[in-house]
Amino acid sequence: MKKVLVLSIFTLPSDVTASYRTMAYLKHFSKNGIDPTILTQFVTPKDSPTEVFKTGRIIRVPRKKTLTSAWLNLMESLPLVNKVSIFIRWMLGYLDSYIHDMETYQGMIDYCQNQLDLKEFDLIIGIFSPHHHLKLCYKLSKKYNIPYVLDFRDLWHNRIIHKNYAPSFVERLQDAITKYYWSKWLDSALFFTITSTEWMEKLKSLTAINGYVITNGFDREEFKRSVNTNTVNTNKVFTIIHSGSLYEHQDLDTFLKGAKLFLDKEKPKHFMIKFVGGDRAGGIKEKVSGFMYEPVKRIRQYLSEEYCLVTHRIPKNEMINELTKSDLLLFPSFPDAPGTYASKIFDYLGAMRPILMVPDDNGVVSKLIKETKSGFIANSKEEVYKILKIQYQTWLSEHKPPYRGGDINQINFYSRENQVKIMSSLIQSHLSDSGIN
Repeated sequence: MKKVLVLSIFTLPSDVTASYRTMAYLKHFSKNGIDPTILTQFVTPKDSPTEVFKTGRIIRVPRKKTLTSAWLNLMESLPLVNKVSIFIRWMLGYLDSYIHDMETYQGMIDYCQNQLDLKEFDLIIGIFSPHHHLKLCYKLSKKYNIPYVLDFRDLWHNRIIHKNYAPSFVERLQDAITKYYWSKWLDSALFFTITSTEWMEKLKSLTAINGYVITNGFDREEFKRSVNTNTVNTNKVFTIIHSGSLYEHQDLDTFLKGAKLFLDKEKPKHFMIKFVGGDRAGGIKEKVSGFMYEPVKRIRQYLSEEYCLVTHRIPKNEMINELTKSDLLLFPSFPDAPGTYASKIFDYLGAMRPILMVPDDNGVVSKLIKETKSGFIANSKEEVYKILKIQYQTWLSEHKPPYRGGDINQINFYSRENQVKIMSSLIQSHLSDSGIN
């Protein structure tokens, strides 16, 4: 079996999308002739430094405080000096300018050089973000002559994918520095992977090496549902679910207007829209990307508490339970941010519930829904109203989820297991072409 070292600071029990990508490699690589070692950081003080599984192992290393980080901590109390310090860090390739990120990088590189036998590995994979995984791959490859692959979950900032991106002077400078180092780190890689075709094209402008799409996905084992799509519906309320955070570059208003039109005209007695995890702070007013500014206030302009619930974030297992018991899954699209899937769309596929996308992004999610036959697309408040009316009336009359089916083979293409299989095939073929058997 090929031995692969995977660099990722995100692993379970940290309940974020990035952790599930890493854990999928740990879980499924071994089925495809690859023995993975995950090098990561401690998530909680109770974590074990090493965990060994049938499918691979996880090694956790602590951050390493240095004299440099001590000086940087002192500089943080001096705003002007700190800004100069951050600029210098960027120019030197420390694109993760937070001190704890630099300490994480130092802990990982010291462990690799002093405690890990790198000669046993055939390949290193660095998962972005953070940036220092990319830098660490480059450094280790130069020193130990080990090939590496860069695996991108996204680009360096959501703002750069927006059609109306008008960067400030500082943003242009940040983008230029990032492109310089990403180009340098990419050029020495065996190949790179990223989560959508449109984003891959942006990276191809920085390098001549081959790039491939490895999407996020869903874990089929997590979706052993208690409610089968073809059984009698036990829900007493027709429930629409939106999973997770809301973003400024989503078009939410079209759905909200359509839902309000439906409620005003039909006045349903058993109807609820739930934005599970939608009550989240952190959005900045008038920013073209990032978390939505005052999402609850925006929703309440259209939907009252009688018909709409907005909650804080809940654990992944609880969210899966919400999804599988829903009657319709809402996906406000990213029409001005080409190539954006959002990880929730894959969980929607795994839940096997009908998806309502509003509006058509004329891109990756639209293609996914059509290929998998997994839902509906509405482009106006009137179309939203019609779909909600039909779905609700069907639910009332047939007492079962109004799901018209889906192409299970196409849906399973987006499972974590299948995406890891594709990644494994790429690794095997590229290593073979490089003479590593």
